[in-house]
Amino acid sequence: MAIGFTEYRIRIEQIEAEVHKLLCELGIKTPWFTLYKDFARQCYPTLKKYYGKDQGKLNQSLKELMKRWLKDGLKDDMLLKVKQRVVSTFGTMRLKGMV
Repeated sequence: MAIGFTEYRIRIEQIEAEVHKLLCELGIKTPWFTLYKDFARQCYPTLKKYYGKDQGKLNQSLKELMKRWLKDGLKDDMLLKVKQRVVSTFGTMRLKGMV
């Protein structure tokens, strides 16, 4: 169980690092970093479940996540950019055989 958790943390930290770079590039203020990273973290299980299997369900699940975070005050365009970065990072990790 500890090995599985460690592997999960490694994957999540890579995704969080990419989101952190994106947020720094876009000049987002520090208090919002945590919320955007939480959104990215919640995208991971959905990606793991549907990526490469059912694109329709993947898109639907990610839209539902975005709606939830929009209610918390995050910006739509920023959520879209974060989602794109998370999906591309996940795809790269999958190509390397990490997922």
